[in-house]
Amino acid sequence: MEWINFRHLYSFWMVKRHGGFLKASQEMHVSQSTVSEQVSLLEEYLQEKLFERTTRSMHLSEAGIRLFNFADEIFQKSREINRIIRDGEGGREPLTLKVGIVGGVSRNLLYRAFHGFLNQSDDLKLEIINGAFEELLQLCGNFELDFIITTQLPHGKDVLNFKTKVIEKSPLCVAGKKKIIKKLTNDKSKPQKIDAYVFSYPFRHNDFESRLNKTFPHSFNYKLETDDISLLRFFANSNEGVAILPEIGVLEDVQKGDIEILKIPFTEDLPFYALYHRKTMHIKEVEDLIKASFKDF
Repeated sequence: MEWINFRHLYSFWMVKRHGGFLKASQEMHVSQSTVSEQVSLLEEYLQEKLFERTTRSMHLSEAGIRLFNFADEIFQKSREINRIIRDGEGGREPLTLKVGIVGGVSRNLLYRAFHGFLNQSDDLKLEIINGAFEELLQLCGNFELDFIITTQLPHGKDVLNFKTKVIEKSPLCVAGKKKIIKKLTNDKSKPQKIDAYVFSYPFRHNDFESRLNKTFPHSFNYKLETDDISLLRFFANSNEGVAILPEIGVLEDVQKGDIEILKIPFTEDLPFYALYHRKTMHIKEVEDLIKASFKDF
């Protein structure tokens, strides 16, 4: 039986991990030409191109993605062997799952979901990476993230590559200090415009703002639109207006009595999703984590 050359595989793995041949060669303390030759020999052995190169960028091919998935597992096991056998450390090294968080996801949701699970698990760690949806989806597609928490769904060919699970639903609400909420609902004598800071999400109705203006005695002066729930939570507590956002984003403030909320009757609950690649190396751990952290869904 012919065996794969692990030195060549290691060079390929390092190129992907460090984002290029030059950085990989510097980390490995060899010449760039040596790394390039070893990757070429690996491609020749496998009869597959592992990288797709353009004038501006370099990405893994389909075969490269599959191979990197295996290589990552192989070299993680290698580190564990060194730790246990060579260094004499007992027990299994905790697995680190890399989680991408899109800006529109509530930190209340994340804390509530992960806090209890992590306190009960000694063999799992999380590494959180924040970013835009398309950026995180690409990282997950290249197996640089294990899963993503987001308010958006993949589209096009990505639909076939990713598994999707609804992990939470939250109604939209109008949130603000008690005095402002009271004025918004009761004081009809002098209609005013109240400053509003609005959550932006992909499937919002085109007539959302006009319908919202008809729901209350006063209309809104829309000052800002963002998918950052944490920022909207700040505005809800600022006494300068109201924030229109998913209720889960201000749940803690409502429970403490810091702010009050009003339901918006014509909107559907906003879903939050967990997305992960169908071929991810840690698919069992990802699914176990999602199941344990989001039990209601």
